[in-house]
Amino acid sequence: MGLFSRGKDEELFVTDEQLIILDNERRMCDIFENVTVDGESVTKEGAVKIALSDCEVFTGAYGRIYVANVKELAYIENAKRLAQVEISTVLKHMTQFKPEKKLNPNTDMKFWAMFIACIIAIFI
Repeated sequence: MGLFSRGKDEELFVTDEQLIILDNERRMCDIFENVTVDGESVTKEGAVKIALSDCEVFTGAYGRIYVANVKELAYIENAKRLAQVEISTVLKHMTQFKPEKKLNPNTDMKFWAMFIACIIAIFI
């Protein structure tokens, strides 16, 4: 067997990529396994998508580890806050329904007709 050749009985080493999101203020972290990495982002389907430039990349025993710090990901918190503001604004507009004010041209004619009738009644 050569130095760089593999025997038929050797298994290929399977690597797993992980994403770790650290939150130092709350002393918590989220660990996502089997993430998908493309040229621009690290994605865990149905959970999170973070730009690759916001992650530090480490190599572990079983594969690459992408680490992102929450302080550096302030745009995620801002996006969540803006989403809540948008939802509350939509709900506010839905619950404060006021019917549109309809302009009725007959109201002006009624006022002037009553005004003229009062003046005529005063002088008669």
